[in-house]
Amino acid sequence: MRYALLCLLMLICLSGIAQLSVDQPIMNDMVLQRGKPLLLSGKSTPNGKVKINMGAAHRSEHNYVAAANNKGEWKITIPAHAASFHAFTIAIYSYTDSIVYNNLLWGDVWICAGQSNMEFPLKNEMHYKLELPIMQNPAIRMYNPNYIGKNRYANPYPDSVKRSLTASNFYHGSWQILDSVSAPGFSAIGYYFAKIIAQKVKVPIGIINVSVGGSPIEAWMSEPSLIANKNFSNKINGSWLTNNNLPVWIRQRGIENIGITNTNGNHAFKPGFLYEAAIQPLSLLP
Repeated sequence: MRYALLCLLMLICLSGIAQLSVDQPIMNDMVLQRGKPLLLSGKSTPNGKVKINMGAAHRSEHNYVAAANNKGEWKITIPAHAASFHAFTIAIYSYTDSIVYNNLLWGDVWICAGQSNMEFPLKNEMHYKLELPIMQNPAIRMYNPNYIGKNRYANPYPDSVKRSLTASNFYHGSWQILDSVSAPGFSAIGYYFAKIIAQKVKVPIGIINVSVGGSPIEAWMSEPSLIANKNFSNKINGSWLTNNNLPVWIRQRGIENIGITNTNGNHAFKPGFLYEAAIQPLSLLP
């Protein structure tokens, strides 16, 4: 009985440290950047092996192996690929787990970031009806995540929202193929750009919309870049909600949404926050 209990405890411990994970924000249906190596990294069983299989119906499979160190950290560089309209799959295996990403393409990836003029949806654009019907186009893929606090404006956030407001939890969404369902709510600028650029370069296009209405430039800058710039370094001293070096409207929106009790609470307008939530994770991709 004691032996069985010991074995059970060991299995529980191993399952806790052996879970396979991938650092890069890869998802089903996305476009990966052509012409650049793809770095994959993550966590797995310490000192174990991680196998990566890249397969597509029209060509032979490619297999790679990475070795995890004694902390379970692994990484591998996949060679650069040319653009292709043929979908492929990345399957990652450890001794105990597997992660599979389906229906991927190699092409060009673009990011839409900024304020409401970038966020402004296609369905509200004056020429929208001229675009109808919007036919499905598998060569254009869109990532248009929702974000915490969208369309709440000056309303206080519920406590549950404030507790979940972290950089890693800020955006929620999935990649979608361009069609009559995904296009209307996407950035109008992003839609027209993707449509035009796809016609010109003749490769798959992935377009990512992480814009946040009203967001200040300070939120899109990394903390090191803020510190290094004499015009911005004083904007991250102490609490951003009470820092007089930040414009009043930034601090006012923050206080309206999250209150002033947590003087350094997270918010889309907080200096450095959108860089950490959007730009930094995307920089892990090629």
